[in-house]
Amino acid sequence: MTGMLGSAFGALGTILVVLIAGLYFAMSPSTYANGLLRLVPPPRRQHMRG
Repeated sequence: MTGMLGSAFGALGTILVVLIAGLYFAMSPSTYANGLLRLVPPPRRQHMRG
C-alpha cells in the first residue's frame, strides 16, 4: 500500500514539475527558439526559421 501511495505522489509531483516548466518556457518562447537556432549551422538558420 505504501508503494502505491508513493507512486501516486511521485506521479503528481512529476506532473506538477512538467506543468511549471511548460508555463515557464511558454512565457518567452522566442528566447528558447533562438537558442535552438544557434545549434544549427549559420548557412541553414534562415531556412530553419521558416
